[in-house]
Amino acid sequence: MSEIVGDVPFLDQVAAQIKEGGSFEQDLSPQDLVGIMTELADELLSSQDSVKASIPPIEIHIKNQQGTLRGMINIEEPIEAKIKFNLRFGNSSQPQKLESLILNVEEKTTKISHLNDLKALNIKEKIEKPSRSPNQTLLAALDKQLGPRGINLSSIGLNLGKETLKINLQGSSK
Repeated sequence: MSEIVGDVPFLDQVAAQIKEGGSFEQDLSPQDLVGIMTELADELLSSQDSVKASIPPIEIHIKNQQGTLRGMINIEEPIEAKIKFNLRFGNSSQPQKLESLILNVEEKTTKISHLNDLKALNIKEKIEKPSRSPNQTLLAALDKQLGPRGINLSSIGLNLGKETLKINLQGSSK
């Protein structure tokens, strides 16, 4: 098992290990996961050209083989709205696979006239869809982030422990 080293960014370490041996395995703390999940939320919003939004820090907690991810998206334009999400996830009966246990998504706007506009943005579905298959979602997000570093990911294994998430990535150099 490797550890995150000083100033070397996490994705650079992943890329170096996969180039060296084809795999990367590490226990990630909730703090390690915040950056990955924030990137994922930013990607979600970047697909919405007409939307100006911000994402306050996401909270992630892991305890006794279950995780909780809480966050909010503040939409500033074309309407003002807040979307809160709370996802609880755990280990699947399939090895090295996570499953979504509970997902709550709450949309709020200060103006009733904005409700239809909020629904048209379809942000709720864009949160719900990736939460249905956490492994695939993380594999796609990490593959996209590792591509510029010369890596193609082929598989991901995820397993929640007492307070960490063990991640096992397989891949190759481009």
